[in-house]
Amino acid sequence: MGGRSSVRSRESDQYCIGGASTNPESNDQICRFKVTDIGWKVEYAGPKTREYIGTVRWVQVGKKTGKCPVGGDSVAPVYTFRQSDGYVVAKGIFSGGVGDDAPVQSTCVTYFTDIHDVMKAVGKDIYKK
Repeated sequence: MGGRSSVRSRESDQYCIGGASTNPESNDQICRFKVTDIGWKVEYAGPKTREYIGTVRWVQVGKKTGKCPVGGDSVAPVYTFRQSDGYVVAKGIFSGGVGDDAPVQSTCVTYFTDIHDVMKAVGKDIYKK
Protein backbone atom coordinates (compact mmCIF):
# COMPACT_ATOMS: atom_id res chain seq x y z
CA MET A 1 0.00 0.00 0.00
CA GLY A 2 1.39 3.37 -0.96
CA GLY A 3 -0.69 5.63 1.30
CA ARG A 4 -3.49 7.92 0.24
CA SER A 5 -4.00 10.01 -2.85
CA SER A 6 -2.24 13.35 -2.47
CA VAL A 7 -4.86 15.18 -4.56
CA ARG A 8 -8.65 15.23 -4.65
CA SER A 9 -10.42 13.20 -7.29
CA ARG A 10 -10.82 14.84 -10.69
CA GLU A 11 -12.91 14.04 -13.71
CA SER A 12 -11.39 11.22 -15.79
CA ASP A 13 -9.47 9.74 -12.82
CA GLN A 14 -9.56 5.95 -12.93
CA TYR A 15 -10.20 3.84 -9.84
CA CYS A 16 -10.97 0.40 -8.46
CA ILE A 17 -13.44 -0.74 -5.79
CA GLY A 18 -12.77 -3.60 -3.39
CA GLY A 19 -15.66 -5.72 -2.15
CA ALA A 20 -17.87 -8.67 -2.94
CA SER A 21 -17.67 -10.39 -6.26
CA THR A 22 -19.60 -13.00 -8.18
CA ASN A 23 -16.34 -14.00 -9.87
CA PRO A 24 -13.73 -15.49 -7.47
CA GLU A 25 -10.94 -14.87 -10.01
CA SER A 26 -11.34 -11.09 -9.68
CA ASN A 27 -9.57 -11.00 -6.28
CA ASP A 28 -12.54 -9.04 -4.93
CA GLN A 29 -11.76 -5.91 -6.93
CA ILE A 30 -13.54 -4.23 -9.79
CA CYS A 31 -11.45 -1.77 -11.79
CA ARG A 32 -11.61 0.59 -14.77
CA PHE A 33 -14.12 3.00 -13.27
CA LYS A 34 -13.68 6.59 -14.42
CA VAL A 35 -14.77 9.66 -12.43
CA THR A 36 -17.42 11.50 -14.44
CA ASP A 37 -18.79 14.06 -11.97
CA ILE A 38 -17.51 15.75 -8.81
CA GLY A 39 -19.42 16.77 -5.66
CA TRP A 40 -22.91 15.38 -6.23
CA LYS A 41 -25.73 14.98 -3.72
CA VAL A 42 -27.33 11.53 -4.00
CA GLU A 43 -30.54 10.32 -2.37
CA TYR A 44 -30.83 6.58 -1.78
CA ALA A 45 -33.91 4.37 -1.92
CA GLY A 46 -34.19 0.73 -0.92
CA PRO A 47 -33.48 -1.64 -3.85
CA LYS A 48 -36.70 -3.60 -3.46
CA THR A 49 -39.11 -1.27 -1.63
CA ARG A 50 -37.84 1.99 -3.20
CA GLU A 51 -38.42 3.70 0.16
CA TYR A 52 -36.18 6.68 1.00
CA ILE A 53 -33.11 5.60 2.98
CA GLY A 54 -30.92 8.71 3.16
CA THR A 55 -28.80 11.29 1.43
CA VAL A 56 -25.05 11.36 0.78
CA ARG A 57 -23.49 14.72 -0.12
CA TRP A 58 -20.35 15.61 -2.06
CA VAL A 59 -19.82 12.18 -3.57
CA GLN A 60 -17.80 11.55 -6.70
CA VAL A 61 -19.64 9.76 -9.52
CA GLY A 62 -17.92 7.16 -11.69
CA LYS A 63 -19.06 4.98 -14.58
CA LYS A 64 -18.02 1.98 -16.63
CA THR A 65 -19.57 -0.88 -18.54
CA GLY A 66 -19.53 -4.49 -17.42
CA LYS A 67 -19.01 -5.72 -13.92
CA CYS A 68 -20.60 -3.71 -11.08
CA PRO A 69 -20.31 -3.79 -7.28
CA VAL A 70 -23.08 -5.79 -5.60
CA GLY A 71 -25.28 -5.18 -2.55
CA GLY A 72 -23.23 -5.14 0.64
CA ASP A 73 -20.17 -3.46 -0.89
CA SER A 74 -20.83 -0.12 0.84
CA VAL A 75 -17.80 1.19 2.76
CA ALA A 76 -15.45 -0.83 0.54
CA PRO A 77 -12.13 0.83 -0.28
CA VAL A 78 -11.82 2.93 -3.42
CA TYR A 79 -8.24 3.07 -4.67
CA THR A 80 -6.04 3.68 -7.65
CA PHE A 81 -2.57 2.71 -8.77
CA ARG A 82 -0.06 5.57 -8.64
CA GLN A 83 1.45 5.97 -12.10
CA SER A 84 4.90 6.99 -10.87
CA ASP A 85 5.64 3.75 -9.00
CA GLY A 86 2.61 1.42 -9.33
CA TYR A 87 1.73 1.53 -5.62
CA VAL A 88 -1.88 1.31 -4.51
CA VAL A 89 -3.17 4.56 -2.97
CA ALA A 90 -6.45 5.17 -1.13
CA LYS A 91 -8.86 7.34 -3.11
CA GLY A 92 -12.00 7.11 -0.97
CA ILE A 93 -14.80 5.01 0.47
CA PHE A 94 -17.48 3.39 -1.69
CA SER A 95 -20.99 4.58 -0.97
CA GLY A 96 -23.19 2.73 -3.48
CA GLY A 97 -24.54 3.04 -6.95
CA VAL A 98 -26.89 1.94 -9.65
CA GLY A 99 -26.45 -1.76 -10.21
CA ASP A 100 -26.35 -2.96 -6.60
CA ASP A 101 -28.58 -5.93 -7.48
CA ALA A 102 -27.17 -6.64 -10.93
CA PRO A 103 -23.50 -7.67 -11.07
CA VAL A 104 -23.15 -6.85 -14.80
CA GLN A 105 -24.68 -3.82 -16.52
CA SER A 106 -24.29 -1.86 -19.74
CA THR A 107 -23.68 1.27 -17.64
CA CYS A 108 -22.55 0.82 -14.06
CA VAL A 109 -22.74 4.04 -11.98
CA THR A 110 -20.96 4.25 -8.63
CA TYR A 111 -20.66 6.87 -5.87
CA PHE A 112 -17.79 7.33 -3.43
CA THR A 113 -16.61 9.81 -0.83
CA ASP A 114 -13.18 11.25 -1.57
CA ILE A 115 -10.50 10.35 0.99
CA HIS A 116 -9.88 14.06 1.65
CA ASP A 117 -13.52 14.53 2.71
CA VAL A 118 -13.24 11.48 4.97
CA MET A 119 -10.13 12.95 6.63
CA LYS A 120 -11.89 16.31 7.06
CA ALA A 121 -14.87 14.61 8.74
CA VAL A 122 -12.63 12.58 11.05
CA GLY A 123 -10.40 15.55 11.81
CA LYS A 124 -7.08 13.86 11.08
CA ASP A 125 -5.17 11.69 8.66
CA ILE A 126 -6.62 8.19 8.86
CA TYR A 127 -3.76 6.40 7.09
CA LYS A 128 -1.47 4.20 9.17
CA LYS A 129 1.32 1.92 7.94
